[in-house]
Amino acid sequence: MIGSFFNTYMPGIIGGDVVKAYYLNRELKQEEHNPEDRDNSPLTTSIASVFMDRYIGFLGLLIINLGAIVFGFKYLQGASLQQIMWAVPLLFILFITFSISVLKLKFGKNLKFLFNIYEYFLLYKAKRSALSKAFLYSLIIQISGVFAVYILSKGIALDIPFLSLLIFIPLIILISMIPISISGIGLREGAFVFFLSTAGVSPDLSATLSILWFLSVVVASLWGLFAYLSFKTSLAKKE
Repeated sequence: MIGSFFNTYMPGIIGGDVVKAYYLNRELKQEEHNPEDRDNSPLTTSIASVFMDRYIGFLGLLIINLGAIVFGFKYLQGASLQQIMWAVPLLFILFITFSISVLKLKFGKNLKFLFNIYEYFLLYKAKRSALSKAFLYSLIIQISGVFAVYILSKGIALDIPFLSLLIFIPLIILISMIPISISGIGLREGAFVFFLSTAGVSPDLSATLSILWFLSVVVASLWGLFAYLSFKTSLAKKE
């Protein structure tokens, strides 16, 4: 929740990851570690946890999008969307190729950035149960987010098929992650207008739906502010 709160007020929608890693690191330093993890520093464990969280979430978005495209191909008949039909599978292939290269083949192990990624993967090599649960939870959360947009669209009398939103929303989220605006403002609205225009939705209603979704996220993330203040006070007392 703390990460969600900061995501709303930082560039892109992943700025809260830095905050999560920072406070997780501080908390782990104050706790006794599992003997099995004695070789892993709190900072490495913190960054690895946040990294894998994003990695699994990104994979979940791609899988949802690919599955929706297979069953909702008719929603990509517009000329402007034909390229997306090929771009998404290509992105998925590149994502999997990169993962295999780093994890299995250990390419780029001498490069510090890729070596760190390899180390993060390695921490979870024997924890398939945790990864499976995280992936399942990620799918549930991602689909719930799409369903939230669907409910909001009904609230302003838009008739947008849920399957088409399963195609468009993951792409909109990925575009919003580009860290050039606070919480993806502007990018998200532009993406809504572009994609929903193929469903016959006017630009003003598309932008309205985008803003309503953003406001719902902002309101929900306010709980993270109270959690942050409480957590920060708790850490200060321990120190």
